[in-house]
Amino acid sequence: MSNVLHKKIGFLGCGNMGKGILAGMIRKRIAKPGDIKVYDVISGKLAEIKKEFKIGIASSIGGLVKSSDIVILAVKPQDLSSAAGEIRPCLNSCHLMVTILAGVPIKRIQKELGAGARVVRAMPNLGATIGEAVTAVTASRKSDLKTGNEIFSGCGTVLNLPEKYFDAVTALSGSGPAYFFYLIELLEQEAVRQGLSENAAQLLVKQTAKGASLLAWNSEESASVLRQRVTSKGGTTEAALNTLVAGNFHKLFHQAISNAVKRAKKLGRG
Repeated sequence: MSNVLHKKIGFLGCGNMGKGILAGMIRKRIAKPGDIKVYDVISGKLAEIKKEFKIGIASSIGGLVKSSDIVILAVKPQDLSSAAGEIRPCLNSCHLMVTILAGVPIKRIQKELGAGARVVRAMPNLGATIGEAVTAVTASRKSDLKTGNEIFSGCGTVLNLPEKYFDAVTALSGSGPAYFFYLIELLEQEAVRQGLSENAAQLLVKQTAKGASLLAWNSEESASVLRQRVTSKGGTTEAALNTLVAGNFHKLFHQAISNAVKRAKKLGRG
């Protein structure tokens, strides 16, 4: 793939997620390193990123915006207002703002930056760091959706959804990796309690998680059907699952997701 975007791109913030998106864009040749600049408040991080990706470094937020056609907002949601104060004076109708701020709707971004700001909103997840994210993308203008899709295609699969679903997406796929990591963590702890070494526990659990994930991905059957295939009548799997059902695990998990959605909505209100 050649240089798809032919645009100057600025990353405002480059934590794990921003770095994953950046790496994907370069790896898939969606943008050239020479067309990318980064600004982050942690100056030590910038030197490392410049060395790793051979990209440019901006000395200020205003300088980043002025030298960019597309600005990827990858700051924390609570830092939006302060960053917007420096972005707004440098913004014009040619700029495209791409936000990955959890819970923050396009309407609020436009309130902070100006009502006419062109905004693409995306919700990737940590899989971006290895090119295996799923990213929900929407835009204030339909004409900007293609650019948003191109940017996030570098770090995995892209799904276009109306913005009304983004709080749910944030709670499910945005936060989702942590739920799987927590289950892996608990299974490893139980393996050690049963007398296995930590190394053996990690191998057993991580490879099991990998195999289950690949089975779910490659199968045309639902997760429910796959679960039933593992669950023999009167067997060990049934004993474990019955315990989870008796403990209302499904209700607890429903409440957990509901609380995550509520938090996303609260973050959006600022």
